[in-house]
Amino acid sequence: MFDADQPHNRLPPLPGVGYKPQHFSAILADAGPVGWLEIHAENYMGDGGRPLAQLRHLSNHFPISVHGVGLSIGGEA
Repeated sequence: MFDADQPHNRLPPLPGVGYKPQHFSAILADAGPVGWLEIHAENYMGDGGRPLAQLRHLSNHFPISVHGVGLSIGGEA
């Protein structure tokens, strides 16, 4: 199990996958060789609710890599 209370600055040398909320139950039931999850930050910028509760639960089992896609760096102003 991943210890979310301990500081971590590296992902394990295992495959990671992009997490989608519809896969919550399946990944907990059998993650296979998955060592970490990637999420899009913009999908979790809400004020609580099921998605954040699921993410919190998953963070107790997997390291989470956060990927922001909404900054439009390099795009037109």
